[in-house]
Amino acid sequence: MRTALITGSGRREGLGFETAWQLAAEGFHVILSARTVDQVEPLAGELAQEGFDASALELDLLDRASAAEAARQVEERFGRLDVLINNADVMMPSPTVADKDLDELMFEFQTNVVGTWSVTQHMLPLLVAGGSRPDRERVQRRRGVLGPRLRAGQLPWLRDGRVRPAAESARGVVWAATLPDGGPTGLFFRDGKQLPW
Repeated sequence: MRTALITGSGRREGLGFETAWQLAAEGFHVILSARTVDQVEPLAGELAQEGFDASALELDLLDRASAAEAARQVEERFGRLDVLINNADVMMPSPTVADKDLDELMFEFQTNVVGTWSVTQHMLPLLVAGGSRPDRERVQRRRGVLGPRLRAGQLPWLRDGRVRPAAESARGVVWAATLPDGGPTGLFFRDGKQLPW
């Protein structure tokens, strides 16, 4: 069974959980992770009740020891990782660049760049063990999008002036995560379509 680790999947209404749900429906064992395991254990349990393979993992992007321990646990339990989705991020709004609090900016940078980098470094050997080539790991970094995970009623996520549910956004993430070997790499995509660079 293929395994996928999704960071920042501790909110039921978030894109990370919706992505985990869709990957589980594709036959993956999904590893939901968040700063505390208490955030993801109930969600992994919910997926298991739906008949999916899921587990919970504590992973704090701001703590390198946490990333190392998470990698150790994934290796111990699965021996490899097929997909890493770096979903966790933070963005604190400010009206203008001039008004941006620099402490907030540093927190965002540490989380979104350094934390994501650390997790990727720790998981890379497991991705290689899962069959990924070092020049083409199945690693995704997507800009943080908070939207709902609802299959019926749709709470909105606003993008490009229109309402977009998390289920719709997650489809593009799942598409990229399930590309076959030899598929496109090193490019930017949205909804399976290449974006100009």
